[in-house]
Amino acid sequence: MKIALIGFGLEAKSAYDYFKSIDQNNTFEIYDENSKSKIELPNGVKFFGDFHDFSKIQADLIVRTPAVNPSRLPKNTKITSVTNLFFEKCPAPIIGVTGSKGKGTVSSFIAEILRAVGLSIHLVGNIGLPALNELSKIQKDDAVIYELSSFQLWDAQKSPHIAILNNLEVDHLDVHDDFEDYVAAKMNIAKNQTENDFFIFNAENPIVLKNVENLKSRLKAELQPFQDYNLAHIQENHFLWGDEVLFETDILKIPGEHNQKNACAAMIATFDFLREKGFEIEE
Repeated sequence: MKIALIGFGLEAKSAYDYFKSIDQNNTFEIYDENSKSKIELPNGVKFFGDFHDFSKIQADLIVRTPAVNPSRLPKNTKITSVTNLFFEKCPAPIIGVTGSKGKGTVSSFIAEILRAVGLSIHLVGNIGLPALNELSKIQKDDAVIYELSSFQLWDAQKSPHIAILNNLEVDHLDVHDDFEDYVAAKMNIAKNQTENDFFIFNAENPIVLKNVENLKSRLKAELQPFQDYNLAHIQENHFLWGDEVLFETDILKIPGEHNQKNACAAMIATFDFLREKGFEIEE
């Protein structure tokens, strides 16, 4: 199979390694808007630098790099991405986190909580390792936390079991067609969820709330807003769950009200995950 890689950074390198491990006979071409590759090229791979019209690429499969708008690619060619490949093959449930700001913090909070209860953790995406590099190490009982950018979600074919949308602000308009395109990409994190999934969203962010309300009839997952009295929330310098006081907010090692809200999102996600694993909330 002839595979075209758009650019050759760490994500594209992980796609090359993945497809090469599946079939040594796969051949590869790299198309890059830069004149030189960011990292060393594998032997025998053709490199086309200063290449801008990706619609002219001819291949059996194109692996899109995150920052390339899908509209720039050929219409009649099979296209995938590292994110889509990972979601298709990952044996463990995925907690996916996106938002204009704070998604790395939320992802780290979740990873630390789940690591503290003894689970095997895989932190991938923007904050961690390229996802495909971790794929062979993941077991079905592990926990996968995937920090997802709008670029990675642009053409997402699947959604995580637990999805978090932290906030929405104007961003990346140099790459997205417009703000609506950016928001639509972010909302893809929940688009393909089922009735067995969870969608945690920031109800205090007006753009998030508006888009959740607009799509509510099409969203199948259990909707879990934060802050919400029935879930994790902040009151008088304490974290609470319902009317039960959990601990003081200064337990966090990083300051700021926004990080307290990030912690609420992480607590809701880990509660959902651990409850399914058979943990009791008191644990």
